[in-house]
Amino acid sequence: MNMEKIILELMGRIQLCEERLSEADEEILKLKKKILENDEKTQIKLEETKEKIEEKSISRSEIRKRVIDEIKSNLKCPELSIRVGNREEGSGIVLSRNNKNIYYKFYYSRTYGDITDERVISWSGVLQKDLKPYFSGYIFAIVREEKIYTLIFSYNEIIRLIDEANREVDSKGKYHFSFQINNKSIFEIRGTKAIDVSYSLDNYKSIADALA
Repeated sequence: MNMEKIILELMGRIQLCEERLSEADEEILKLKKKILENDEKTQIKLEETKEKIEEKSISRSEIRKRVIDEIKSNLKCPELSIRVGNREEGSGIVLSRNNKNIYYKFYYSRTYGDITDERVISWSGVLQKDLKPYFSGYIFAIVREEKIYTLIFSYNEIIRLIDEANREVDSKGKYHFSFQINNKSIFEIRGTKAIDVSYSLDNYKSIADALA
């Protein structure tokens, strides 16, 4: 093979390589474009999801107001006055009737876990310093989308729950509770055993008894 043929063969190989590189560049550009399009679609979906979550997000104040309205509706007591407690009163709910005031601590929790799961699971914390007879009871409002589950415990009931669960405070002096709701069955599930607290759901009678 003479030098001219060698040069022609090399030039042919170089041209083939250039063509393949050009094809590869085109494929890379297509992939980049596809990735950018997918990123844009993903970003749009994330934005839409965020907007939906923000639309469904309800503030603690709004939840407390709705719980107060439910208490009024269920107790049906014309002379009953209900308001939001100030900081000195525990920042919860204050009920007044016949010159008698009773105080409830108020806790608000969103739900956790798979949204497709029928069960509702919440997480709340109660400071040890807030466990005192000054409070007639403790109200846990648990929100899943637009639905509110209202758990109402008297002071004695919450103390009994802590004892039964053998619950201890964390490093910040707080007792933690995890309530699982499945239809009208409610269990506190944070400890080694599930404790049935179904009696607490919409337990407005407990409030009526405290007012009597």
